[in-house]
Amino acid sequence: MTLTIDTTSHRSPNHSDRLGADIDMLILHTGEGTKASDLATLLNNRVPIEDRVSSHYYVDRAGNVYELVDPRFAAWHAGASSWLGRGSASIRDHSIGIETEHKRGQTWPAVQREALRQLCLLLIERYDIPQRMVAAHRWIAPGRKPDPTDWLDEELHAWIAALYSGRNRLGPRKVLGLPIYQRQSGNGPIAGYLGPNDPIEIDMIYPADGTAHLRDSRGFVHLDGLEG
Repeated sequence: MTLTIDTTSHRSPNHSDRLGADIDMLILHTGEGTKASDLATLLNNRVPIEDRVSSHYYVDRAGNVYELVDPRFAAWHAGASSWLGRGSASIRDHSIGIETEHKRGQTWPAVQREALRQLCLLLIERYDIPQRMVAAHRWIAPGRKPDPTDWLDEELHAWIAALYSGRNRLGPRKVLGLPIYQRQSGNGPIAGYLGPNDPIEIDMIYPADGTAHLRDSRGFVHLDGLEG
């Protein structure tokens, strides 16, 4: 199975600026509804702002992966929570949230688990997320949230540990860099990633979209990712 991330079909307006915070945490959720109802909730901006929610990614039961919020922004997926000394605001600003199509009492399809595994591996590599910072929603909000449901703590801890074992890695250990998009808008399908030390040349800048085109025609990158 090859991981494909759909970055265009479903985009949530529910997000905020990370205020310069680095991404170093991954939080796993279950939607506890259907795909349709989960996405309707995660994309809804017609309710009072305090009731709006979102996540960065959504993995359905067929193994399809959708990017709802660009990881450059903070999605609203954690609520009142704490983890290793961090409070709610810090968790929101430093984390990536992954929602999955699952309702208590359902099985977990193998294709969905594999898509989730590959997505987690990709994000762990890209942002160099330590194992202790991969957490279940219920771990950061004990007594308030039960998700991800039908996934016992001991099984989930073992699953997370396997993400960090040599036999389960995507390849040689490295931190992936800036996404390369197929479209000038910078929100289309991802064509690849710039490594941290990849030499690049820019042949065109698009200020209105905040993107630049790579001279070697691999695609477009966000300008802010090239700064510094």
